[in-house]
This record gives sequence, C-alpha cells and structure tokens, in this order.
Amino acid sequence: MDRVKWILLLLISSSSSTAEAQGTIEPSKAAAIRSRMQEFVDRKEIAGAVTVVGGRDGIRSLETVGWRDLEERAPMRRDTLFRIASMTKPITALGVMMLVDEGKLRIDDPVERYLPEFKGAWRIEERHADRLVLRRPTRPITIKDLMSHTSGLPSRMPEGLADLYRRRNHTLAEVVMALSQQPLEFEPGSRWAYSNAGIDVLGRVIEVVSGQRYEDFLQVRLFDPLGMKDTTFYPTREQRQRLATTYEVQNGELRAQAGTLMDLPADARYPIPA
Repeated sequence: MDRVKWILLLLISSSSSTAEAQGTIEPSKAAAIRSRMQEFVDRKEIAGAVTVVGGRDGIRSLETVGWRDLEERAPMRRDTLFRIASMTKPITALGVMMLVDEGKLRIDDPVERYLPEFKGAWRIEERHADRLVLRRPTRPITIKDLMSHTSGLPSRMPEGLADLYRRRNHTLAEVVMALSQQPLEFEPGSRWAYSNAGIDVLGRVIEVVSGQRYEDFLQVRLFDPLGMKDTTFYPTREQRQRLATTYEVQNGELRAQAGTLMDLPADARYPIPA
C-alpha cells in the first residue's frame, strides 16, 4: 500500500478529534510534525491530514494541514471524518475475537456450526468456458479460514449482487445465504486469496452468535465504550458534511476518486463488514 493510503487509513476520527490537548510536546517537535505533513501536501501526495500525538497523560498535540476538499477549498479540520475502507476488516475481526474471549465460539469451529446454509458446499475442480466440474471439499470452512482469507470463497460477490456495496439494498442474512451457495475456488486452508465476501460472512457470524445486528453489536460493545462517536457504517447528513474527499494521484495531480461508496442510499441496509 502506498504512503498516501497509509496516511488516510490511519486517520480515524473519534471522540478525541475535538479534544483539547491535555499535555504538551516540545514546540520544535510539534513544528517538525506539521512541517513534515505539509511537505506531503505541497508535493500533492495528499490533500490534507490530521495528526495526533498521545501519551499516558492524554493528547499532547493535535493539528491539521491542507484541505478536506480541494475543489471547495475547504480546510482540513480536527473533526474531519475519513473513509477507512478495508480497515473495517480488523474491526470485524475484533468483534469475532470478543466472542471468542467470551467462549461463545472458537476460531477453529466450522462456519456451518453457526450458519447451516454452508453445509454441503462444493469446490471447483475444473473450470471451462461452458462448464464447471465440482467436487466436495475435504473439510468445511472454519472461522479462521474466513479471518485469514483462506476460505476459498470467491473474492467478488455473485453477479446478481455485483452492485451491492453501492446500493446497500440487502441484509447480511440475505447476502450470506447467496454466498453460501457459491462453489469454493479452492480447498479451505490450502492457499490465500483476498476475499471481501469471507469477511462479510464473519459479520453474519457475529449476528448469529451475539443475537444482535452486526452494526449494533459493534456500536454497543466497541464504539460506545471507546467513545468512538463518529465511527459508523451509515454516516448522518451532518457527518457527511465533515467527510474528507478521497483523492488519488494521477499524472502528479490529486483527482477526486470515484466510487468511494460514500453516496449513502436513504434506505441502506448493508453495513459492509469488509
């Protein structure tokens, strides 16, 4: 992952985004941080950034540089929100591990223990232009397989759900039922292949084991206790007004990135655990 994406993904706005500094760092060090981040802006590697330095006594430095939106010349602010994209995956994994700690599931458990729709799965043995040869896998998918991208589940959604992340028009239960009926690409645990679908299935496991909607479980068990008041799957109108535009570098210039999934439908039902 390139430097720009790392910077953007690490800047997750939370309750600390508007807190006043509770300690101090040497002025020269604070100035050096700001100067260094400004260099990225000046070189057009990023539009802007929020930097925070914390210690045992709290926040020691909290500063902004650059722009939240270049076209509107909207400056970066301490309460600017950022899309964290696939950094949602470790949040989903944390939800799973909380249930493991409580003894409600084990990572070596077969997924079908909690989602019986995965029983009787098939694996692709041969792929041809006009036919597939299927074979039963030697073992079922486990929770660990899903967490480590070794489940064999396809990396993409079924064709009929190709626009799911944009439309957000189905529930996790509905989508995972469809995913369970897709043949596996390879034997579970035999190799690695990046799979958003596999992480989304973990979100459904959290729902079944906890008895709560995936997003409600994380809100009550993780976001609220940690004061993460601006971490959400469904940004409000007010929160969307504070969103940083996502940019990518094209020919040395920053261009607004299309398809960032932030144009939230009014009736969105799919949280995208991946």
